[in-house]
Amino acid sequence: MKKFLLFFLLIRLYTACTESDPTMGLPTDVFEVTTLGIDGDCGFMVFTFDEDDVERLEELVGSTASRRNHRMGLNLDRNRFGESNIRLRIRIRQPLESELGYRCTTFGIPPRPVVVVSAHRIN
Repeated sequence: MKKFLLFFLLIRLYTACTESDPTMGLPTDVFEVTTLGIDGDCGFMVFTFDEDDVERLEELVGSTASRRNHRMGLNLDRNRFGESNIRLRIRIRQPLESELGYRCTTFGIPPRPVVVVSAHRIN
């Protein structure tokens, strides 16, 4: 019984210390990005991550061969953040397969998407 309680306590401590998207239970992380505007192919917001954050970004959402620091932001409000050169602090997570059902035309390979859980403008 003591082992079970200890195991339960350790699991509870681990989950309490790991931040996740409250709607999906997936790991999230915070990054500062610069918006590049709305992608003309898919219609999603595109932003660029600082080069220092690329390794941490790829650990969270996976790597991509081209434009390693560019990503499409699913769920990012285009009305509030649709302009280019806006600095944002965003919390992101990896998209689920069901969230990747968008259709793009054939203007090339779009940047790998991330789901934006929250976004705030940095002054």
